[in-house]
Amino acid sequence: MLGNVQTRLRSDRQLEALLFFAAVVVFLGTGSYTVQSIDTAAASDAAGVVARTGSFELSTLGNVENPWVIETDAGTFTNRFPGVVLYSVPAYLIADSVGWDFRWGPGVVSASLVSAAATALMFSLLLALQISRRVALAGTLFFGFGTATWAVSADAQWPHGIDQLLIVGGLRLMASGRSAWAGLVIGFLAFSRPQLAPAILVIGVTWAWWEGGWRRLVGFGVPAVAGISALIIFNGLVIGVWSPDNGLYEYAGLGAIGTMSILTAITVTLFHPFRGVLILYPALLVCASGATRGWKAAPSASKAALLGGLVALLTQLALNNPYGGDTFFGSRLTIEALTLAYPFLVVAWTCAPERARRFGVPLLGISVMTHAVGAVVYPFIFSGFLPLVPATAATALTAATAYIAVYRAISATDDTKATVREH
Repeated sequence: MLGNVQTRLRSDRQLEALLFFAAVVVFLGTGSYTVQSIDTAAASDAAGVVARTGSFELSTLGNVENPWVIETDAGTFTNRFPGVVLYSVPAYLIADSVGWDFRWGPGVVSASLVSAAATALMFSLLLALQISRRVALAGTLFFGFGTATWAVSADAQWPHGIDQLLIVGGLRLMASGRSAWAGLVIGFLAFSRPQLAPAILVIGVTWAWWEGGWRRLVGFGVPAVAGISALIIFNGLVIGVWSPDNGLYEYAGLGAIGTMSILTAITVTLFHPFRGVLILYPALLVCASGATRGWKAAPSASKAALLGGLVALLTQLALNNPYGGDTFFGSRLTIEALTLAYPFLVVAWTCAPERARRFGVPLLGISVMTHAVGAVVYPFIFSGFLPLVPATAATALTAATAYIAVYRAISATDDTKATVREH
């Protein structure tokens, strides 16, 4: 019996490594090395300067036309939060050491690596929740290749890849009951995306309410303040502003755009043809059909993360318009919220009626094809590098073929692991 368990664990680790390698290959091969948003350019350019000079002061960039590179009395700085900049500095250091002079390339490499790591770690997280091995594998592949993980997080130096890695890592620690480490990892989300602080608070409070009490609340909460503390210290020492707000970041808040209510923002988030999550992820309807039974079956940590995800989404919509900018495909501002909710959504899927799950399988395929087109074709068609119709058709056909092959392989997988009510 012990030998069988050890063999299965070794097999799971090997599969996790294979998932990481496959994601790295795909993400590196489809990254936006030449087409960049002002957001990602402001992060990558700053990381390059830090690697070369050791300073966050960006006057050495020269005349860069980017509204997110801002002159202040203390010098010239990016308004990207420090966690978004720092995670690609090692790649820029390596690039400089080998003579790879590529303005945005190391940023794409870094985004690909952290997104691939988040994808592989999702497999471990789902197994830790007693999801069946077959469903955990399918859920992990969909997380990596059927969502904005591929089309946005891995595409360039957005904050979302590093955020997803911290979220999945933190939830994995929560699944193991390691309160302090979970609080520390999830708390550092504030270093790259401080608007997630209310979500972090909700996760800690609700998890402690359902399981662990005051001891868990303190164990999670005290380390969790490290992220926001690090942000305040960074802003004070580097920019001279001792506050989570560095004074450089401008949110496209609902008040700023004037006519959009929170109800309208939610409607756009759900139903916009290019940004709506129900359009891009129609299989969410299947998860909804199993939500009630899933709530009873899901561990308290997953339910706490779901509530944290809802708070993260509402906070984001209160600060930014739901379109999230341009030069990317899909729903960007929902990435962190959906990543927090993802373990619960997988549980809800397993609890959905069998007929709904059969109906949902092709819906998953649609999302994979949609995001494949978005990740491969979207960055180039507007630059004239690829013809729209042939490139879209070829990418969709390749994605569909790969999806069918993988689905059949997973369906044939011997699955003896415990499951959360897979009906």
